[in-house]
Order: sequence, then structure tokens, then C-alpha cells
Amino acid sequence: GVGTPRRRCETPRRGGKCHATAQGSRASDRDFAALGRPGGAANAAKLRTNADAVKFVREFMEWDKPVAAICHGPRLLVEADALRGRTITSWPSLQTDVKNAGGAWVDKAIQPDQKLLTSRKPDDLPGFCANLVEMLESATAKRRLAQRVGRTFPGGHPALGPRALGGHD
Repeated sequence: GVGTPRRRCETPRRGGKCHATAQGSRASDRDFAALGRPGGAANAAKLRTNADAVKFVREFMEWDKPVAAICHGPRLLVEADALRGRTITSWPSLQTDVKNAGGAWVDKAIQPDQKLLTSRKPDDLPGFCANLVEMLESATAKRRLAQRVGRTFPGGHPALGPRALGGHD
């Protein structure tokens, strides 16, 4: 996980332990395959004021990587201006924030939108987790295929393109 400058994770009081593997200001979306945003009103409120956390989330969405958020977790997506044109669900109190950020809010247990998966509350966890596993398996398969295609057709990679092979553009 990604933690604060003291390498502590932002976790809910009643939650389990979290061990940071990277400091938020040094973390890069390129270092992670997916992003999960847990709920918790205090956690989300604190993180939305952290410029590094907001940038991290924005980059994940820009790179079109899998992102999952439950309960108040989407609050950071609002702050990152990452919901324009998206349909999500969340804890009901975020409904207005989501709409003001250009997103559509629905009251559903699970709401997938491309590589963004959202859910409302802990009661929705079984379906949320099952959908998350499917989303990650699909993203992993697509990433592996892209890597194979890149090795098979090096001309599609700028560093290995026609010039690198002695050809012309």
C-alpha cells in the first residue's frame, strides 16, 4: 500500500493493519497494476486534502488502470476530477459531490464503468469483491496480451520501431 510521509497507511480505526510499501509522495501509478480505495468518511476526507494522493488517483484514471472504490472511497475520485462522464455508486451522502464532478450517481450495490468499479457499503462487499476479481483477471489478461504483441511486433514500439531495425519511417 501507499502511506503518508511517515510510511503509515491511512486506515479506518476498526480496520486491520496496513503496511506501507511506498511513501505517497514517491509512489507512481506505474508501480501498481490496480488501485483500491476503501471506505471510511474520515479516511477519505483526510486524503482528499493530500495533493500527492489526489495526483496518484488522477494518474491511475488517466492511465486507464483498474480502480475500485467502496463507500466513501469515491470521494478521492471526485477531488481528482476523475468522474466526468462516469456512472458510479457510493455512500449516499456523496451523491451531490459526484454529480457536481460531472458524474452520474446510481443507488446500486455494484456499478462497473469501464475499469472503474464502485460499491455503496460493507453489505455490498461479496458482490464487490467478486466483480473486482473478474476486473483484475481481465486487466491482467489484456496486459499480458499487449506485452506479447509488443514482443511479436516490435515495430509498434517506438524504441524498437523501423528506425531501430535499420528501416525508414
